[in-house]
Amino acid sequence: MSKSLVINRSQLSESEIHRFSNTLQEGQVLLQIESFAMTSNNVTYAVVGEQMSYWKFFPAKEGFGIIPTWGFATVTESQHEQLSVGDRFYGYYPMGQQLVVQPDRISEFGFIDSAEHRTSLPPVYNSYTKVSPQASDEEHYMSILRPLFMTSYLNYHFLKSNDFFTANQIILTSASSKTALALAYMLKSNQLDHGNKIIGLTSTKNIDFVKKSSYYDHVLSYDQVNSIENEGSVTVDFAGNSKTLLSIQNHLSNNSKFMSMIGLTDWTSMDQSAPLKNAKFFFAPDFAVKYYKQHGAGPANAMIQDNMKEFIKQAAAWIEIEFIDSLEALQPTYVNMLNGKIDPSKGYIVKPN
Repeated sequence: MSKSLVINRSQLSESEIHRFSNTLQEGQVLLQIESFAMTSNNVTYAVVGEQMSYWKFFPAKEGFGIIPTWGFATVTESQHEQLSVGDRFYGYYPMGQQLVVQPDRISEFGFIDSAEHRTSLPPVYNSYTKVSPQASDEEHYMSILRPLFMTSYLNYHFLKSNDFFTANQIILTSASSKTALALAYMLKSNQLDHGNKIIGLTSTKNIDFVKKSSYYDHVLSYDQVNSIENEGSVTVDFAGNSKTLLSIQNHLSNNSKFMSMIGLTDWTSMDQSAPLKNAKFFFAPDFAVKYYKQHGAGPANAMIQDNMKEFIKQAAAWIEIEFIDSLEALQPTYVNMLNGKIDPSKGYIVKPN
């Protein structure tokens, strides 16, 4: 028997454990999930699960969904001649113990899951990367930070490709979130090129933590929006709090050049009818296609890898790994994260078996 944590799609705070059996067909492989990260990214997957088709990756019973995660798994049974028991892969997994895949386009680097229900979904999520047979502590940081960094890296290059919308400063909401910190890292590392000031907005309790990163030129609390200099600005939103975004827009007026919407750490405060101007949701997989086409897969991956390694090296100094040893133990942490009640200095790794 295997288990997954399933979420009530109409009431995201409600979850239950689903038990089931897996039987392999010819050409299929069974992956035993060793570990996966639980981050605010997973909350975003749940909140926009309907609109962005995240519930389609790992189908569940009627009315429920399985939140996708990033982590590591090992082949424990194979009906495919090119993959063997013991092979390990990094990739996109359900919040559960096992995943059955239909490997295709197999190489020394990994494979693509060609399961029928996934063929119409973004390719970046269907790719599994082969890794060392021996697990390492570094993999925990990779699970937590790699998908967040990818989003931020691509958003940085999206802004750059648009000449930062002629702005003089970049404002990041939910500045303590790991995705925001990754973008702040990219902005700080390239500040001599773009010249923009980097402004972090966060809750009062997280100000000291955000300042420790040294990525932001100014760190302000949400009630200090009116102290932001009124000049050409781009806002990159990781919170989804419409009240905050309207406050920024009203303060800056015509100097609000663009709002790039990414995350939903404060998703309960999101109002889709809010009259936001020059605002657009950033869907990283779409821009990734353009970026890889422009630079070529090899050079693009090399640039991403180099930047990511340095960010992970720096982030390891301010992220403390906390382990969750079962799906049952994950449930309260998931609810706390859904409600925004998580210490930003923690990184959560789930070991579901």
